[in-house]
Amino acid sequence: MTVNNFNWRPIEPESDILLRDDEFSFQFSAAGHPRLFIRIEKPTDASELRVSDFLVSNDEIPLAAQAFQHAADKIGIKFAGRCIRASNISTSSNDADDRQAFEAAQTKFSSVLEHMLLIVDDCRLDRSGSRSFDIVLKVL
Repeated sequence: MTVNNFNWRPIEPESDILLRDDEFSFQFSAAGHPRLFIRIEKPTDASELRVSDFLVSNDEIPLAAQAFQHAADKIGIKFAGRCIRASNISTSSNDADDRQAFEAAQTKFSSVLEHMLLIVDDCRLDRSGSRSFDIVLKVL
């Protein structure tokens, strides 16, 4: 299957969840959901798991959970007992926009991880980037 001129493959024969990987990351999308895109950076065994793209709407949370579950079960990415850093959640210079983006990302990540029977123990905003901020979640 080709989406946006990239070669994607279904994670299972009848699945809508699509996967591709390169030397830098694993990338997930979904058939019929052109905006859904998740990128998990390699190496996946680093102390922090880096998610550099997490474009997931509220109604796509179950699809994102399937992608994360596949990453755990078939690729061997460990989510429990570590921190996940999602980068560039917002590039706004407005505190209210940043707060809203943080709360939305926290809710989405928590919901996805709950589908995997995991709990977010701590979640914080990291503004160490010059023009953007990251969300860092500690997963139990």
